[in-house]
Amino acid sequence: MKNVALLTVGRSDYGMLVPVYHALRERDVNATFYVGGTHTDPRYGGSVSEILQDGVEISAIWNQPQVNDPLDYAHAFGLMMENVTAQLTGARPPDGLVLLGDRWEMLAAAVAALPCRVPVVHLHGGEVTRGVIDNQLRAALTKVAHLHCVAMDAHARGVVALGEEAWRIHVTGSPALDRIQALWPPPKREHLALVLYHAETLSAPDYGERVRLLYDAVRAWDRTIRILTLYPGADVGHRRIIENLSDDAVTSLTHDEFLRTLYRARVMIGNSSAGLIEAPWAALPVVNVGDRQAGRLRGANVLDAEWNAESLQKALERADSLSLAYGTSPYGDGHAAPQIADVITQPYDRDTLIRK
Repeated sequence: MKNVALLTVGRSDYGMLVPVYHALRERDVNATFYVGGTHTDPRYGGSVSEILQDGVEISAIWNQPQVNDPLDYAHAFGLMMENVTAQLTGARPPDGLVLLGDRWEMLAAAVAALPCRVPVVHLHGGEVTRGVIDNQLRAALTKVAHLHCVAMDAHARGVVALGEEAWRIHVTGSPALDRIQALWPPPKREHLALVLYHAETLSAPDYGERVRLLYDAVRAWDRTIRILTLYPGADVGHRRIIENLSDDAVTSLTHDEFLRTLYRARVMIGNSSAGLIEAPWAALPVVNVGDRQAGRLRGANVLDAEWNAESLQKALERADSLSLAYGTSPYGDGHAAPQIADVITQPYDRDTLIRK
């Protein structure tokens, strides 16, 4: 593939895709970004400005309508398909489309690619998160995609279990670690607790009560610690979380600022995948609450807790006793992007690749 598009729809996937973009460019691939999702939403910090400042090649920027309920999602899903199709059938269609993770925007783009006969390269497949709809979205993406770059051997087995042929699957590690390992040496630890709580899309909890539990647990554990709260991702239910966050909650950090915060913090609490993937590299104890990440492989830095004060307190008290080393994660060695780029640039017969 000599002309490759990468879709980014939020601050987290962009940080993972940038190392892949640069690795492709180093191999003389004409790589470009399609930018959509929350990047253009000022409520999330308008992170499109960060992408523009990075100077990467951008072929398209799309505004996404506000997404608060299932009808909004249906409308936005169709709009994403329409926008991606316009690019894939335009004057400069790519030879391949790189999609990451398990968001609905990625599935919409993958479905759009099918009738356009554009091969899809899926990153971070084969994982399990039983507590959210992302689990089904990820599996659906796997079946639509033509090449799979997974983080671990266990994830490769997960992709095989979904019926994919072995030659399509490559264990590369996670590109999330390429970015965080590049920020070495780490900044000094601070008396800081990072709170990052995302919506639970397979249940309908009282988000106000759950946000209060998180704050109360941290304050009961250490009344002097500074709390930094980040906005959740744009899933169904996220507005109800935002309504209950502290007034000083931060809408968005640049990806590098977020990764440096993982190095700086004393503890992280919530249910973000970053606590399982990037945080181990930063030797950061993580209190993972609830079942959003149920089934996802985790390292020694993760302390699972239930949604009650006693369980949260016990996990926070254990956090200080953990002995963690910098520069390790179950998700790879920090050199995934070159391997992913090598997979993408292999010579493929297009007809063979797209027939499944």
